[in-house]
Amino acid sequence: MFTEEFAIKTGQNFETYYKKYRPKLVRFLIGIGKDEDDAEDVATEAFVTSLNKIDSYDPTKAVFSTWLFTIAKRIMIQKAREKNKFTSIDFDYEEGFSLGDTLSYDDTNYESGHAIN
Repeated sequence: MFTEEFAIKTGQNFETYYKKYRPKLVRFLIGIGKDEDDAEDVATEAFVTSLNKIDSYDPTKAVFSTWLFTIAKRIMIQKAREKNKFTSIDFDYEEGFSLGDTLSYDDTNYESGHAIN
């Protein structure tokens, strides 16, 4: 069904298009994310997403490859953001334990946020 709509919207056979553009898309994504495994995964996800949303593709606004590459770039950026999330120093790992509890510091030399010399 999706591949038929793809052919109607783009005038191309999906399998032929996939074989031609997947390697280009993977290279493009490696340039963004520097990780070949992530690029392979995102390329597959982008093709699936493009087929699932083919009804929203407007050929008068962009050629399909531009639309596909935009989808892939957005997915790659989202995955990078998810990977780069960090844990707050005050995050509770277990009840009553905080990572801040493991840091040693001496605040006796500080008054109102300023060091006392």
